[in-house]
Amino acid sequence: FFILVVAVIAVEPVLSIIPELSIGRMYVLSELDPDEYFVPEHFFVGVLPEGHRVQTLLWFNASELAGTKIESAKLYLYPNYYDYNFTSPEEQIVEIYKAAGKWDNATWSTRPYIESNPIAKVAVSETSSESANLTELIQEWANNPDGNFGIMLKPEDEEKINLKAFTLLSYVD
Repeated sequence: FFILVVAVIAVEPVLSIIPELSIGRMYVLSELDPDEYFVPEHFFVGVLPEGHRVQTLLWFNASELAGTKIESAKLYLYPNYYDYNFTSPEEQIVEIYKAAGKWDNATWSTRPYIESNPIAKVAVSETSSESANLTELIQEWANNPDGNFGIMLKPEDEEKINLKAFTLLSYVD
């Protein structure tokens, strides 16, 4: 599963936690079927055993953050190994890229451009996951909601067969 935790500073010096940014759109894109997209309850990042790459586009509705000072925003990715027997327990580096243009109903063939360098990387294994600091990006979205085109998650090594499944679940302890 994944968690996106955003801490904001209100006008008064009070720290608030927004438990989740709602996902407006999510598409799983694969070379296996380049003209289709999938909107499952799980999303995937990696390379299938047949060698086809899989990436996920996520767009968060950050409109409720407009004009807000963001203290901290972290994305936590935790793999789901229980529902899929084709995912790999090996560590994988998931890169997070800023989408550089609007997209809707994206497929592998029509996916949006992404910026050339990842904004963050997260090491994911069967037993652990790091968080990605997205504070700067979420602040950018709060300052300019029209500039929010979402993010793309893809594996750092797109040659190595290593697929990860993630369950959509977000909350704050």
